[in-house]
Amino acid sequence: MTYDNYNNYNNRNSSYNPRRRKRGFPWGGVLVALVGVLSAVFCVLMGLTQLLPPYYLIILGLLLVALTALVAILALQRGKGIRTTGMVFGILACLLLLIGNLGVGRTLIAMGNITNPGREEIQVGIYVRTDDPAKILGDMGDYTFGILRSIDRESVDETVAQVTQKLERDIAIAEYDGPAQMVNALLDGQVDAIILNEAYLDVLTETPGFEDVESQVRQVIAMSVYAPTPPSRPSSGSAPSAPNNFTPIDPVTGELQPFVVYVSGIDSRTGLDTRSRSDVNILMLVNPKTHQILLVSTPRDYFVPLSISDGVRDKLTHAGIYGIDVSMDTIEMLYGVDINYYFKVHFGGFEEIIDSLGGITVSSPIEFTSNGYHFDEGDNYMDGGKALAFARERHAFIDGDFQRGRNQMAVIKAVINKAMSPSVLTNYLPLLQAVENGFITSVPYDLLATLVREQLSSNQPWNIVSYAVSGYGDYQVTFSQGVEASVVIPDESTVETAKELMKQLLSGQVVKQPE
Repeated sequence: MTYDNYNNYNNRNSSYNPRRRKRGFPWGGVLVALVGVLSAVFCVLMGLTQLLPPYYLIILGLLLVALTALVAILALQRGKGIRTTGMVFGILACLLLLIGNLGVGRTLIAMGNITNPGREEIQVGIYVRTDDPAKILGDMGDYTFGILRSIDRESVDETVAQVTQKLERDIAIAEYDGPAQMVNALLDGQVDAIILNEAYLDVLTETPGFEDVESQVRQVIAMSVYAPTPPSRPSSGSAPSAPNNFTPIDPVTGELQPFVVYVSGIDSRTGLDTRSRSDVNILMLVNPKTHQILLVSTPRDYFVPLSISDGVRDKLTHAGIYGIDVSMDTIEMLYGVDINYYFKVHFGGFEEIIDSLGGITVSSPIEFTSNGYHFDEGDNYMDGGKALAFARERHAFIDGDFQRGRNQMAVIKAVINKAMSPSVLTNYLPLLQAVENGFITSVPYDLLATLVREQLSSNQPWNIVSYAVSGYGDYQVTFSQGVEASVVIPDESTVETAKELMKQLLSGQVVKQPE
């Protein structure tokens, strides 16, 4: 063996060979594992949403398995070019899956917030005359406080207890039958301060003689009182409340059953959880079997007995002051129908929802201008601000509030149709945020998820029919105001028509649009 051959032999068999390539960190394997984990998490999260039909979920899983296998094939190759391509592809896949996981997780959190309404907040204010020297509650130690004798008494009593605790002494009180009488007593100097639900200020501003009340009184402090919002409402005897055993899915057939949702539109100063007047009162009856929705609008000033007023009539809008349950019970009494769930919508949030949808197209019955927006007769493209102005306008129409109710249903119909279109996916996250900020509902999440699954499976269009009850204007003494105010006396024939339409939809008949 020559010297050169001997050296080559030693180099090949020695434990240390400087020419041998060092093995680097297995980045390809790590990337494949990461894609696999993120894919598995995405499948689990999508399963938790319950939004996809089972076969869609299976297809999604197979596609993600194929994605992981493709990344493995490319990223684990020995060829540098193919391996680099695989690494880049894998990194992009990880980023997309991470964004998808965050989006789906955000959806679960948002839907949990929307479909789990908590307690209703009642904002109660302590008011004095505008020129009163009191700046804080401590300045009112020797004041006499006016309170309502029976109306909204639970929140009043709790506020009195809070005031007593803060002042560390019992306070002198004087009782009055209504907010108008109590405010007059304050302005006349019979009492030094009054304890009043903030929502009553809005009620008083629409009462003749009290239009300027907000400039005559001053709020010293506001206190929060909370009332529970029960998920189901036991029958009280005074109203045909929704049955506690209602199940939206038939336990025998597994099919979705017809259900009724009360849509309440508020313009609260402090948020969705605050009790306030309901300016939009629409019943939405849904029959998943016939793929039909019936919208029935009731004017805000409809003069009806409230479920808590012992037969005394009031404006329907005032029912919201006493809680969403009172509004629902009152409408149940009017139409003789069980309301199963509610949507509570804030006007500002509704505007954001429409913007996130990319706008809607709504037909106007006449040409008019409102709030700086111009509307042509016929179809109009509307962003959120324009749609809100359209839905709130009433003075431009001969039949005022009745046409406003019809316009509100037209806007809701346009929103439903736009939300059913594939274009909604392009603004999914902004829409989700707008929905979370815009409304709360007692509709259970599993029902919403089932509706989405059914829609994805069938892709069947919904037939939406709308109807608005009517009446005539009058002045009557209302339960909440205690003085005469402008009201709408119900036209019983239109109420009966609404009842018949509801009966038809809930029984499975196809409802035709009333002329």
